[in-house]
Amino acid sequence: MFLYVDYDACQHEPSCKAAECCPTGAITYNTETRKISVNKGLCNFCGECLKTCPYAVFHIVENEAEAKRLDEKLRQTRNTFEYYLKKFFQVTKNIIPYRELEGYLDDFPGIKDIAVLLVDDELKIFIVPENGFDKIKFVEFANKFTEQPVPANNVILLEQIPRTKTGKIHFSQILGQT
Repeated sequence: MFLYVDYDACQHEPSCKAAECCPTGAITYNTETRKISVNKGLCNFCGECLKTCPYAVFHIVENEAEAKRLDEKLRQTRNTFEYYLKKFFQVTKNIIPYRELEGYLDDFPGIKDIAVLLVDDELKIFIVPENGFDKIKFVEFANKFTEQPVPANNVILLEQIPRTKTGKIHFSQILGQT
């Protein structure tokens, strides 16, 4: 038997519950460095650390080779998860904060439809104008609501804003029109 410790997942604050419950004292926690250490010679593989640790740091495996495979698998999973998490935040940062802004800007006269996106860290406002729409006055109006000034060339006039069947903005199509 072998006790594998996923040190990357370890988040013991302010203490380590597994170290507190270990009946043999195999797991110790250094309060100064905030790190755990495991004396694998003392471990009797009772599994108390597995039950107690809320972060799934401890794993009992058959041998050291299996521990290495587990380590590689956890690292790949963590890297994949971090990649998709970053992608998720890139997408949502382009959508969520600007829905509220759309509501304010939609009140400006002469707007039939509007979509506000963050593209390459610049605010882009896509508008389907009606007769009488004044782009210069709109930019002045929009800048009252935004943290950074919106240049006039970031206000893009379209004949229609592409939408999905459910009415949501079709982002790849709208960005293809710029």
